Amino acid sequence: MRAEHEGVLTPGAGRPLLAHLGLRADDGTLAALGHVADDLARGWRLSPDALCARAAGEPITSELCLAFAQRLSVPESTFFRHPAHFEVLEKRIIPELRARQRGPLRLLSAGSARGEEPYSLAISLERAWPGPSHRVLAVDVSQRSIEAAVQGRFRDWSFRGVDLPALAQWISPCEPGWVVAERLRSAVEFLQGNLLGLPPKVVGAAPFDVIFCRNVLIYFSPEAGRRLVQQLAGLLAPDGYLFVGPADHDFCGELSPEQLDGNYVYRAATLRVPPAQPAPLLPEPEPEIVPADSGPPALRAEATPRAYAPLLEQGQALRDEGRYEEAFQRFDEAVSAHPARPEAYFEQALLLAEKGLTAAARELLQRALYLDACFSPALLVLAKIYLREGQPLRAHAALTQLDASLRELDPVAMVTGWPEMSAGALKRVCRQLLDRAQPGSLA
Repeated sequence: MRAEHEGVLTPGAGRPLLAHLGLRADDGTLAALGHVADDLARGWRLSPDALCARAAGEPITSELCLAFAQRLSVPESTFFRHPAHFEVLEKRIIPELRARQRGPLRLLSAGSARGEEPYSLAISLERAWPGPSHRVLAVDVSQRSIEAAVQGRFRDWSFRGVDLPALAQWISPCEPGWVVAERLRSAVEFLQGNLLGLPPKVVGAAPFDVIFCRNVLIYFSPEAGRRLVQQLAGLLAPDGYLFVGPADHDFCGELSPEQLDGNYVYRAATLRVPPAQPAPLLPEPEPEIVPADSGPPALRAEATPRAYAPLLEQGQALRDEGRYEEAFQRFDEAVSAHPARPEAYFEQALLLAEKGLTAAARELLQRALYLDACFSPALLVLAKIYLREGQPLRAHAALTQLDASLRELDPVAMVTGWPEMSAGALKRVCRQLLDRAQPGSLA
């Protein structure tokens, strides 16, 4: 007999479930899990603690685990995100595979959001090798995202930084945005599933010539992320390629990167024995002086502050001019140049928040805080978003963390990442917001 739903998730009760799902257990994810557990528990007439314990004991492919996982995901993407990846795919990889007189190619988009990435892959296939019936499989944990992707309808924001006239043969205007061509929708098959428990249909479709798993691994714990990379590598054809996001390379310690036109990709044939001591999750403070063989070159040798700072400044200048889409693209380039810095993620979050896309903004703020847990601007903006959404408990947690990080700073010191703000001024703002975010406050 089911007990009545009561209470909220107690501290520590959600960690076993996050570990079971392979998700990192940072403060932001734990706070989000508390709200998800409270909401789901009402339908089950169980306490949040009991429901999390039940889910932690079920297979990650179960309905309950999928319900938790999809509610914790943030489906934010764009067409041709990180365009250099698609350029090397079209100009180097697909021609190489075509020259071997292989049949239609199989591509996998692991973590496909609302379909922007898999449809971009389908367009790249048509541009680089028209004719064969290439196949793109796309997997995402969110059923709602899958349903939206199948419709193939997108607003302008999904095409930010993209030359829309160049896509005229693949997309058509509709209200209130754009719809992808029927032949692209036919070329992509969408499936719901947890990446750590891929649907049998995906495994049965292997081997894949190319797998894209970008901006996904960072949400997993280090152990689960590395396990996922191994799993995906096992689905590659012997000469297949794996693409990961700019911040995902530290999960690929058991693969050797290969440089193609300045991009680092991974091949199944380059599996090597894991190092005795795994590479740290974050690069050293000055990566340009680290020996080339001490870690993935994508982070160690190429991601230098000299490449990062000018891109960040250009993005800020474009933002100040009101050229928001160009600014977002420039910040994306900054992330690619130095993915272990939080500032570019923060700048992108501000742009998304101005567009009203608060869920996507929260995701980017949490990425910034994953890289620097005391990055003051991200903590403050995240708290303001929570207050605006009527979530004072979450806001209070962020502000408490911010207040603690400011205690030892000289009041006249400038805040890192926010040169116009002194530590003293930020402390005053933080204390004012803390009064509004007290537990029980209506904010």
